[in-house]
Amino acid sequence: MAQFNTETEIADLLNAHSVHIVRSLADKYGFDPLEAMASLSKTAKAPTKTAVTKAVAAEKKAVREAKKAAKAEKPKRPPTGYLLFCKATRPAVKEELPDLKPQEVIKELARRWKTVLDEEERADWNSQAKTPSESEESDAELEENDEE
Repeated sequence: MAQFNTETEIADLLNAHSVHIVRSLADKYGFDPLEAMASLSKTAKAPTKTAVTKAVAAEKKAVREAKKAAKAEKPKRPPTGYLLFCKATRPAVKEELPDLKPQEVIKELARRWKTVLDEEERADWNSQAKTPSESEESDAELEENDEE
């Protein structure tokens, strides 16, 4: 149903512009615009399928970009304790084992999280993740001040 509306809207736009163009040319070259429109309507074709398809594709692209923009504005979740641990220990792992590929570095970080750390240390990392950092608090304060 939406495609039919789009096709008719495109046809209406083409008709409106063709009337304007014929009138401008009639003024410039001195011929009868009604006669030219009658001649044009006999020889004119309906909008091509590719023109309609392109218009529908452009409409879909606009919707897709609007969704993408809305998603970009959505706030991100805070990092977990595991992510904070990885961020803090990744440089040390790279320094200790410089020949590892990035995927192997991730495996080593996961191994250390599971085996090297005991439950208490993991709980500490998780509690750090639950408490907002100072930078996040200052960002929130700045946003509140901007709104006022």
